[in-house]
Amino acid sequence: MAPDPAQPDIVWHGYSGWAMLPSFVVCGVLSLFLLMGGWFFDDARSLADQFGSLAFFALTWAIWIVQLFRWIYRGSTYVYRLTARALYLDLGFLYPPERPIELKMVTKVEWGSNVLGRFFGVGWVAVCENDREVVTFTGIVRPAAFAEQIEAAVHLARVIGLSVAIAR
Repeated sequence: MAPDPAQPDIVWHGYSGWAMLPSFVVCGVLSLFLLMGGWFFDDARSLADQFGSLAFFALTWAIWIVQLFRWIYRGSTYVYRLTARALYLDLGFLYPPERPIELKMVTKVEWGSNVLGRFFGVGWVAVCENDREVVTFTGIVRPAAFAEQIEAAVHLARVIGLSVAIAR
């Protein structure tokens, strides 16, 4: 039986912007290197003389435009839904649709985060299904709580599945 996407949500999550803080730090370091590198590195100074300093400004702008697009895209399009029968992952219009994860087929749920993620309470949740590779939900606020909610829903789906099988 295919999961019904019209089921009411138990939990609805989106991507947390705090999860991108490490990449914002990397963009900041790259920007500093591009804009101030000529002061500290002779090779960068010769590149600025050859290409013009505006090229470094253009690269810096390009880095931040791409980063801001990633942040806006993930924050507005990544959707993680948990219903009584399935877990849904929608990564927006740039990615092909993922098929739902049937809760009674889930074998393992794990969660974690990096150092900065722990500080901001943001991490990831990985779900293993019988016939499928691991599906990872990134940018989750309070990933341990989300993993517990998934595990509780998996248990409930199995109990309901068993009671339906016994009733037949």
